[in-house]
Amino acid sequence: MKNPAAVLPGAWQAVAALNKASDSGGVPADTMEIVHLRVSQINGCSACVASAANSKQSAERLVTVAAWREAPYFTDAERAALALTEAATRIADRGDPVDDPTWAEAARHYDERSLGALVVNIGLINLWNRLNVTTRQVAAHRATCQKQSVGVAIARDGRVVVTGYNGAPAGMPHCEHHCTCDTGIGLHEPMVNRANHDSCCDWNIPCTNAVHAEANAIAYAARWGIPVEGGTLFTTFSPCLACGQLIVNAGLTRVVFLKRHRDERGLVLLCRRRGAHPGAASAAGDAAADERGFG
Repeated sequence: MKNPAAVLPGAWQAVAALNKASDSGGVPADTMEIVHLRVSQINGCSACVASAANSKQSAERLVTVAAWREAPYFTDAERAALALTEAATRIADRGDPVDDPTWAEAARHYDERSLGALVVNIGLINLWNRLNVTTRQVAAHRATCQKQSVGVAIARDGRVVVTGYNGAPAGMPHCEHHCTCDTGIGLHEPMVNRANHDSCCDWNIPCTNAVHAEANAIAYAARWGIPVEGGTLFTTFSPCLACGQLIVNAGLTRVVFLKRHRDERGLVLLCRRRGAHPGAASAAGDAAADERGFG
């Protein structure tokens, strides 16, 4: 389903109003952003973790948020905010999750108004994470190719470490695809000749501009030094041949997909690597039965 906040009348506007209020509380935007990332990492929300790809903060800060206690890239105020973030997010882990020292350290760096904004922001991110995870709002929703939305999440040691989606290379115009027959496909008009559209329309020519979601996720991990070896790749479609080759060379050991891609050579490659036969896969749409491990 769609995000529940978009389905329930007035819900999106209410949450957006809270977001706006917390943003006006005087907490630096960079602090709010790393808080958002840390909460989303803890909750395993791929859609929210993926938003870090658009950040203007340094790569060192973004890739070490999960290890902020040892990393030298954060101020004392940011460390206090991150400690409060983890405690308020993991409230079921111990009897007194937000203990007095954690709260006192946060209060030492933030006045009442900014501390209130920080707490509201932590609560809101947890809300967004739970809405996204419950209804599986995945990275595919960020795809910029009109033809098909594909999302990927790579998990390692029980946590999502990187996400990706298909789209044009960084800094280049988004993909544009248009119907070139008289069917009205893509123009929100009734179809006239379905056979003509399926066989002749430019809309059905595979996109050669977009980078596949699997390749984007692996490239992002390599660029920022995020280890993925031994991890599991979750994807909307089974990988094409080129992406299958990247998956093997990246050291990923398992692939889980929802639907079969039209280019099944990647699936054949992964199955051969595992010693299985691709014909053993069940009908598309059965994600549980279409799991592919290899190694």
